[in-house]
This record gives sequence, C-alpha cells and structure tokens, in this order.
Amino acid sequence: MVNQHPVADAKSFYPRAALDDLPGGLMPGHYMRILAELDRSGEADRTVVVFFADHGGVLPNAKGYANHAGFHIPLIIHVPSAFLPQAHGLPAPGSRRESPVSLMDLPRTLFHLAGVPPPDHLLGRSWIRNERTPEPEDATLFAYRGVNGGRWDVVRAIRQGHLVYTRNYLPFRAAGIRQNYHMRMPGQQSYEQRWREGATDKFQAAFWESREPEELHDLSTDPHQMHNLAHEPGYASALIELRQTLDEHLESIADLGFVPNTLRTTGPYLTFYDRMSATPALGAAVRAAARAAAAPDLTDSHGLRTGAAHEDASVRYWAAVGLARLAYAGRLEPTDAVLARLLTDPSEEVRIAAAEAAVASGQPAKGLPILLHSIALNSQAS
Repeated sequence: MVNQHPVADAKSFYPRAALDDLPGGLMPGHYMRILAELDRSGEADRTVVVFFADHGGVLPNAKGYANHAGFHIPLIIHVPSAFLPQAHGLPAPGSRRESPVSLMDLPRTLFHLAGVPPPDHLLGRSWIRNERTPEPEDATLFAYRGVNGGRWDVVRAIRQGHLVYTRNYLPFRAAGIRQNYHMRMPGQQSYEQRWREGATDKFQAAFWESREPEELHDLSTDPHQMHNLAHEPGYASALIELRQTLDEHLESIADLGFVPNTLRTTGPYLTFYDRMSATPALGAAVRAAARAAAAPDLTDSHGLRTGAAHEDASVRYWAAVGLARLAYAGRLEPTDAVLARLLTDPSEEVRIAAAEAAVASGQPAKGLPILLHSIALNSQAS
C-alpha cells in the first residue's frame, strides 16, 4: 500500500470550496463558530464536544482504503469540568494519547461520561475506567473495504500496535480502481496519466498495479506502508498471529461483505441479513471460499474444486476468483475442468469471474463473449 503520489499540489484534488475546510480553515472557522454558539447558549459547561472525521484524507490510497492513511483520523475531545469526575481513563486536559483507539468505542464512552449505563447491544469498549478497572490494552483495529465508489474490491485489515496486516482478496486488481468520485479530481487523472506515461517510480506506480494477497507493514519504521514485510522471516510469528486474529474476528462478526451485491438475495426471508443469519453455515462457507481464493500459497485449482461445486453462487464466485488469480500468474491450464464448469454456471456473476480467468489464461474465445454479453445487458438496463 503506497500513499506517495507524484502530484504535489493538493489543490488539484480538492474543489475550491473544500479548501476552506482543510486544517487551518476548518478549526478556526466552522468549529469555533459552534463553540461560540455553545458559549452564548450557556450550555458549554455541560456539553462534551468531540471533533473527529469519518475517514482519512481524500488523496489517493487514503479515503475508502483499508490502510493507515484510510483509518487514521483526527480525534479531539473536550470534557467540561463538570464531567471530569467520570472521565477516568481519558487523557488529562491538554494532553494526547499516542496509542490507537476506535470510533466504535465512542458511544459507550459518552454513555459513561453521562453517568448512564450503556445498552448491552453497543459494540466497542469504553475509554472510561474506574479504580477497579485495569489500564486497557491498546485497541485492536479492524478495517474493511468492499463496494466503494461503485467499484467492487474486497480487503480486510487489522492493526495491532504499530503492525498492520492486510489481506487483498482480489490481488490481481489494482488498489487504484477507477472510482467515479476519485476520477473526477484533476489530480487523480494526472496521477494515472503519469503512471501510464512511465513517469512514476516503483512506489508511486504500485497504486495502479496488482497487489500481493497479503501485506504486513510496520508503521514505526514505514508510516506510509511502502515496504511489505509479509515475506520477512523476522516477522513470521507476527504474521501468523495477525492472520489468525483477523480470521477469528471475521467469524465472530459473521462478516457478510464477501457476498457480491448482485448475489445478496433474500430468499424466503425479509432481508438478506435475515437470510444469512438463519443460515450461518452458508456465511462461513462463503468466507472460507474467499480465504481459499486469496491464499498466499494458491498454486493450482485443487483447493477450489469444492467451492466450485457448491450449491450457492457466492461460494462458486470465489472459486472463479481463485481461478483468475491462477490465470494471471500463468498457472491455469486451458483444459482446467473447474474453469470449464464455471464458464457455464447459471449465475452471471460466476460466469463473469470465470470469463476473466479464461481471458487471462489466453483463451479469449471462451471468455470475451460472456463479458461482452454482460456489458450489453448492463448497458440496456441503464
């Protein structure tokens, strides 16, 4: 994951009006007006003020990306003196906390500051503690990337301390997928153009090129995540631990984001969520198929055969994704039986993924008709 780009002028990424909201414009402007209004209303001494953003900066590989630049945001909390007795565990006024925290913890924290027990269903953990509560360990942060700007990418990441582990489930795709709102920025257009002209170095070019299935970065020495340590022997134990922690987390929350949008059907249930909640084994099978397709040691289609024969199209889709990975790596045989089966799959989503694998393996006659037919159907629908 690379956050360095060859366009130095931030103005080329922001519309004129948005520049007023950059640091130095936002804080003295809108924010201070809100605080002044609190003072005038007499509510300042009884109002906890929290300033934060919903994602990282809008520059390439930041907003919408499951990496440090994407989930590193400002967080400032003002606690009036009336609430300080309940603020055990928060940094002292005027100080800062260097260890990571999660915005998922904010609702519970606000309940505790108000002296109200938080509802049991709230996720996260409170930053407030009492004398009997030990100092909390640094938060383990999880990041997600799915449909973004109308484009499908699947990335999951975890941060523990200064280490960030990232799993790219579609590693043959570039991180710089052509999202509509990003590509409207002149700076993003210039960035891509310079890459196409060969005017970027290897770090800048990485944004527009395929990725490795997993990445490990040490933010203490590599804050811009430019050097993948996943193959470094000295980080092998940390890599194994973070892999396992991520997998356990995805199962604990029953992550449903591995099902493509077009396959999120309700069946006999009211919603897609209800359907997947009633069939937890199916969700587990989809996640297992995605994990198999993204496996760093994927060398042939043998491990994909079970998924390719599954009754659910979401599982078969990930088997087709695994075939595409093999094809781009030059390891998919033209006569592969799994590919032949998925090219005639009843699901269009599965056929499209299999068609990409066919084209990437040097069989355009098998794949292009499927892709062109899908494009024609979507053009008519729009």
